[in-house]
Amino acid sequence: MTIKTINLKSIRIDGGTQARVCINNDLVAEYAQAMQGGVQFPNSEVFFDGVDYWLADGFHRLHAMLTLGKASAAVMVFNGTLRDAILHSLAVNNDHGLRKSNEDKRKSVQTMLDDAEWSKLSDREIAKHCGCTHPLVGAMRNPKPATQAPAAAPSGSSSTSTPDLGAQKLGTAGSSTTAAAKPAPAKTQAQEQAEQNAMDAHGDLDPIEMLEAAEKQVATLQQELFALQADDQKAETLKFKRIADTAVRRQDELMETVNAREKELQRQANWLRRIGAALGEEDHSKLAARVEALARTAKV
Repeated sequence: MTIKTINLKSIRIDGGTQARVCINNDLVAEYAQAMQGGVQFPNSEVFFDGVDYWLADGFHRLHAMLTLGKASAAVMVFNGTLRDAILHSLAVNNDHGLRKSNEDKRKSVQTMLDDAEWSKLSDREIAKHCGCTHPLVGAMRNPKPATQAPAAAPSGSSSTSTPDLGAQKLGTAGSSTTAAAKPAPAKTQAQEQAEQNAMDAHGDLDPIEMLEAAEKQVATLQQELFALQADDQKAETLKFKRIADTAVRRQDELMETVNAREKELQRQANWLRRIGAALGEEDHSKLAARVEALARTAKV
């Protein structure tokens, strides 16, 4: 895997690598606004087969960049075939980004069941890869015969989302459609306070341990920036950005403490070397005994 800046128009989305049923235009707009505000998103992931770059993860991010008129971007490039890209795409968003809808999960499962090789995997293996339950895979693998015809849709009804056809290479933001996605519950005030308390609870920990904890906190908060599912995603993004900025500042403070501790240790080591040189003792562990012997001699 390498990080490479490539022209967005060279990224292909017409090979069946979009695991979702449709593109969410509202999320694309939110991502675009966050990008304009300076939020750094993870790099999209593509597979290069020697000729084409196949997008495997980052469809909403890519649409957002195109909406902003960006011509190129840094992406994570994996060497692999279109089939490799499809298999990889089925597992993305299992634990980050916009949560998969039930329709998205069914589409991923059906893709694996339609493949001669992947369909030989067990229900649990397919479920784990697609981020769903194994009973769903079993039900789709061995569907029960329908007992009655499905009811006709009410006249005049319409859907708010349509499939993302991806019929050509990306050249413009295009006419991606909007899908209604169930938002994740927003964090409660108590949860936010608990996180802040955890950041403030230094106690008597060693500065290096506190620095490592701060680095983990920063990484967690930055991941949460991209996994927000609240109704007002803009406000939630800005809120977590402020928390992340606070954690970064705390990390810098801890780094200064660690550096000061190292300087003090170095100063003490220099003193030990000078004392050892004066006493003719290179082994610093024996300096205490030598000093005590000299003190006894001075008393005599």
